[in-house]
Amino acid sequence: MRPAGAVAGTVLEEIAAFIKPGLTTRQVDEFAAKRIKQHGAKSAFLGYRNYPCHTCLSVNEEVVHGLAGDRELHFGDIISVDVGVYYKGFVGDTARTVAVGGCGVAAQRLMDVTEHALGEGIAAAVPETGSRIFRARFKPMSKPTALAWYANLWGTAWGVRCMRNPRCRILSIRRAIRSSGPA
Repeated sequence: MRPAGAVAGTVLEEIAAFIKPGLTTRQVDEFAAKRIKQHGAKSAFLGYRNYPCHTCLSVNEEVVHGLAGDRELHFGDIISVDVGVYYKGFVGDTARTVAVGGCGVAAQRLMDVTEHALGEGIAAAVPETGSRIFRARFKPMSKPTALAWYANLWGTAWGVRCMRNPRCRILSIRRAIRSSGPA
C-alpha cells in the first residue's frame, strides 16, 4: 500500500503546484490524468460507480466528490483535490485543500484548523482504534471555528479495492465559507 500512497501523494503535490487562477477544473483533472499515467498508475476514481473524472475537485462550497468541468478557478477560491490511484495491486488515496493564488482569512483558518486536527488524529492513532480516534480529535476543534459535521457523509479507507471500511465522518466547510462572505 505504501508505494500506491506515495504515487498518490506525489501526484497530489504536482496538482497543487499546477493550480492557478484561470484554469478550469476540467484542465486540472486532465493534468492529473497525465501525471497519474506518467507514474505508471491508473485513476481509482474514473469509472468507479460510473464516476466520469480522474480526481474529485470540490471548489469553495462544494463539500466532496466535485466533478471536473467548465468551472473556472479564481484568485481566492479554495479547491479540495482528492486523488486516488491504482498502483501495483493497491489503491492509494489522498486529499488536500489548495488556495488558488491565495485566500481570505476565513478560508485560511478553515485549512489551518482542519490540518491541525488531522495531525492530532494521526498522532493519536494506534492499531485497532479505527475512526473514533479521529472523531474525538476533530469534534472539539470544530466547535469554536463554526465548522460542522455532516451526519451522513463519510470518507473511507483504502487497500486493494475502492471504498472499504473503516468509515470516517467528513467535516463541513460550507458553514465556515458562507459565514465569512467571499474568501
